[in-house]
Amino acid sequence: MATYKPNRAGMARYLKSAELRNALRRRAQDGVKFARSIAPRDSGDYARQIRVDVGRDILKGDRAAAFIVASARHSTVIEIGRRGARARGNRGHRVLARTLDYLNSGGA
Repeated sequence: MATYKPNRAGMARYLKSAELRNALRRRAQDGVKFARSIAPRDSGDYARQIRVDVGRDILKGDRAAAFIVASARHSTVIEIGRRGARARGNRGHRVLARTLDYLNSGGA
């Protein structure tokens, strides 16, 4: 019977690699396309300012990571709504949350 022995050094190298960073960037770009497609449009400013940031994992610090960022000044209001509006049932558009659901379900 074979026994699995993880290659921890190899996995550590892969988690920091350009190969993984590029794969994460491509997947995040799929998410940006989806997020822009479902974003509410008044001026279009919110959708235009959804982007991919590629860098390092904020918890481990040295691992490749990609983030989908909505950087418009009013992004929080669009995502979660206004306090008074939430009380009236308007919970925001949840663009980034829905994008995460889409990506986790295998979308794109």
